[in-house]
Amino acid sequence: MLRQPVERIRAVHAARPDRVRAACSGRSGGAHGVGPGFRGRDVDPGVVTSADVTIVGGGPAGAALAVALGRQGVRVELYEKARHPRLKACGEGLLPHGVSALRDLVGLPDAPTVRGLRFRAGEESVDATFPTGHGLVVRRDRFDNWLFDHAASTPNVDARPGTRYMGTRAPILVGADGRQSMFHRGLPATPARPRRVGLSTHAIGVEGVTDRVEVFFQPDGELYLAPTGDGEVLISALFDYRHFTPDGLTRLVAAIPALRARTRRILLKTLRIEWYEQ
Repeated sequence: MLRQPVERIRAVHAARPDRVRAACSGRSGGAHGVGPGFRGRDVDPGVVTSADVTIVGGGPAGAALAVALGRQGVRVELYEKARHPRLKACGEGLLPHGVSALRDLVGLPDAPTVRGLRFRAGEESVDATFPTGHGLVVRRDRFDNWLFDHAASTPNVDARPGTRYMGTRAPILVGADGRQSMFHRGLPATPARPRRVGLSTHAIGVEGVTDRVEVFFQPDGELYLAPTGDGEVLISALFDYRHFTPDGLTRLVAAIPALRARTRRILLKTLRIEWYEQ
């Protein structure tokens, strides 16, 4: 197995499209993004482009915001320093309200649907079915690439994959650059505690997978199973950093009797590790 470097995950909330449009047209109403007066590290507020909004970060938040703004006639520059597809440690699930919002925005990707969750603790098991709609489980490398392509093809959006943001900006600047955000580094904030560490991988050969996301609670952490299509399953886990070890996934699987028999013949793929500050 391969292991990627441990990285912190943080977030800056993207602006609401209606408020950004109001700001771009000179009407009142501030944005939730980083405004014109922001002076974060590596940012020169005096350099302004002809765009209305600069979005830094082409993940789901940045790409979705670019689509919404571009359709309203707002000129957008969308920077993404990486090139898709890229892997990321996460649960890879969309709840029904997220599925509904995504459908309204750009439609839905081809991905397995789930009708609820199954919570397991020791010998106890409880099913929770979504009251309306369904969820989706989408591999992040595929989902991010799919949504960024939608943003790139949206009128008024200048998408720049593989391009690091260097400070040239529109009057409104939105930080959606996620983990190790350059904007967070410039804010007088204290990371939340306790920290948690996320591990994830994909596997072939897990038995008994259904149309529910399974959540297993253990003293050292939580483990999640979810179908990602074509016989592949997401296996992910969250640990308090004090209980984290790089072999945490296999250790948790081995500690859960209900999973040991179901994972005897699995083939694990690339392992990803990330730090969460929650």
